[in-house]
Amino acid sequence: MKIGLFSATYLDQKLEDVCRMAASLGYEAVELPAFSDNPHLDVEAVHAVQAREEPRPEAVAAYARLMPVYERMRAAEAEICQMLLETGL
Repeated sequence: MKIGLFSATYLDQKLEDVCRMAASLGYEAVELPAFSDNPHLDVEAVHAVQAREEPRPEAVAAYARLMPVYERMRAAEAEICQMLLETGL
């Protein structure tokens, strides 16, 4: 199992600084809260990318940086589900 840090606790800091701190503490993932007016994630920009609208270039760059993190989180969720199934919980 991989343990991640939820960035909502650190909304007063830049996302890059939160990621550096998480990595230095041994975390393998950072979970971003998905609510409006969130300084770590522009939810509207992500929706624009998903809807294939014309997003701002900086939003596309941020989304591209976050995709590997998201993919690792999804893999960890699948791993946890598999472990729960195997243990019968």
